[in-house]
Amino acid sequence: MEGMLTYSRRVALALAVIQPVVLTWITVVLICLLGYTLTAASPLLGDVTWQGAARLGGSLWLLALGSPLVTAGGHIGLMPLFLTALIAWLTVRFLRSIVVEDWWDVLIATLSGAGSTGVICLFSLPQSSLLHALVGGAVLGFLASQCAWLERPAWPGVAILERGWRLIAPLATTLGAVSILLVLSALALGFGQVRALHAAYLTDLTGTILFTLTQLLFAPALAVWALAYVTGAGFTVGSGAVFSALGGSFAPIPGLPIFGLLPDPALRPAWLLIIPVLTGLTWGVIRSLRPRDWVSAGVGALELLVIVALAGQVATGGIGPGRMLEVGTDCLLYTSPSPR
Repeated sequence: MEGMLTYSRRVALALAVIQPVVLTWITVVLICLLGYTLTAASPLLGDVTWQGAARLGGSLWLLALGSPLVTAGGHIGLMPLFLTALIAWLTVRFLRSIVVEDWWDVLIATLSGAGSTGVICLFSLPQSSLLHALVGGAVLGFLASQCAWLERPAWPGVAILERGWRLIAPLATTLGAVSILLVLSALALGFGQVRALHAAYLTDLTGTILFTLTQLLFAPALAVWALAYVTGAGFTVGSGAVFSALGGSFAPIPGLPIFGLLPDPALRPAWLLIIPVLTGLTWGVIRSLRPRDWVSAGVGALELLVIVALAGQVATGGIGPGRMLEVGTDCLLYTSPSPR
C-alpha cells in the first residue's frame, strides 16, 4: 500500500510540472491564433496559415525558456522574461501542492520539464532547437522543485547559503525596486516618444493590443538594463549603440515603441551612480546595527553577484539579423564615446 501511495505521488508530481507547462503553452498558442484570425486579411501575413501561427506560438513559448527563435538572416534570443516568470511561478505553485520530499522528486520534476518541453518543440517551428528545449525544460523543473522543496536536509553548505540569502535578500529586493522605479521614470519622461513611435505603425485596436502585449512580455529586460545603466556597466541595443551613465555611443536602432524609453546616449549622468552606492551603504549601515555574521554576509554578497550576473545574461540576446544580434548587458564598460 505504501508503495502504491508513493507511486501515485510521484505521478502527481510529474503532472504538477507538465500541467503549468502545457497550460501556458496552449495560452500563448491561442493568443497567436486569435491574432492570426483577427488579422488574416492583412497583406503583411502573406501565405501564413493557422498552422504556422500555432507553431510560431510554440516557438515564442520556447523562447521564454532560452530556446532562440531562428529567423531569416539571424535569430531572436532575447527572452520574454515576463512569460518566463509566469511559467516558473505556476510550476512552483503546482509543485508546492504536491510537496517535494527528496532528490528522487527533484529528478522526476527535472525529467518531466525536459520531456514536456521536448514534445512542445515537436509542435513548434522546424527551426526550434530540440536541445535548447530539453535543457530549458530541465532547468525549469530543477529550479522549480528546489523552490518547492520546503523541508530539505539541513546540510552545512545549504544552511550557510540560506543564511547568506536571508542577509542579502533586502538589498536584492531594494535594487530590484530601484530598477523598476527607473523604468517607470523613463516611461513618464518618454511617453510622448513611445506614443509617436507606435502611431507610425498605423495599427488598429486589435493590432495595438497585440503589439503592446508582445512588448510587455520583454519589459522585465528593461529593469535589468536600467540597473546596468546606473552602475555604469551599460547595455547595447545593436552593436555600436551603447547606453551608460558614464557615456554611450549612437547607432541606428529599430523604431519599436518600447525603445522610446531609451536615454540619450550623448548624456553622461554620472551622478546616477550614487543610487546603487547609497543603496549598498544604507544596507551596510543597517546590518552593522545587528549581530555581525561576516561569513554569511560574504556568502550573501557572492550570491547577489551571481544573481545580478544571471539577470544580465537572461536579459541579453539578439532581436534580429546583423547588428541586432548584440542586444543586452553583455558589453564592456564604455568610457569613450565616438564622435557623433
